[in-house]
Amino acid sequence: MSLLMYTSAPESVWVVTDTLATDGTAGRPFLFTSKCSPVPHMRMLIAGTGIAALTDRWRDIVQTRILALDAPMLDLHAPGALRTIWVALAAENELAEQTATVYHFGYDAEKEEHRTFVYRSSSNFESEYQVPAFAVKPGPDGDYEPPNDIDQIIALADRIRTEQAALPEGERIYIGGELVLTTLTGDTSAAQVIYRFPDFVQDWQAMNGQPVPTAPSGLT
Repeated sequence: MSLLMYTSAPESVWVVTDTLATDGTAGRPFLFTSKCSPVPHMRMLIAGTGIAALTDRWRDIVQTRILALDAPMLDLHAPGALRTIWVALAAENELAEQTATVYHFGYDAEKEEHRTFVYRSSSNFESEYQVPAFAVKPGPDGDYEPPNDIDQIIALADRIRTEQAALPEGERIYIGGELVLTTLTGDTSAAQVIYRFPDFVQDWQAMNGQPVPTAPSGLT
């Protein structure tokens, strides 16, 4: 699974994800990847947690096979298509108790506001409309204040990562790589790396099976 935090409001949306993909429940670093993708022609973002193959395949279908102008129109197609992909994944792999959730953050031109739709494997991918709010998955232990700036986003992500690292193998969520902030305001989307976790180079070494002398310049 992944770290996902977002704030949806009528005027805009921001989404933060980490970039670490692991191989199996043991948490072996596999690759770095972008987990939130802008879809400019539909004025929306697609993100996912859990089984990455579900979001990857859905993103490809959205880009190549779906006739839709925005997230509300795509919502008419999403539940059935996601169920079909999930059945195919179950036939190809042993999903066991693993789950997946797909998020659509989009601008509704008719209502002139941003909307968030969620589709969970645990709910048979029924469409869920999310009221504007802050959300984070996995959530931290105890109380917390929703972040208001990048420093607070990073602090919350570090807190969650530390808490997850203390959990037993098989129960924890592996968070790492970098944090990417993606924003959507009306027709405009943008993405930027805002933070690199301290073990980025070690994970990169593990992925490549060989040492990397130094981290790329410009990011820490």
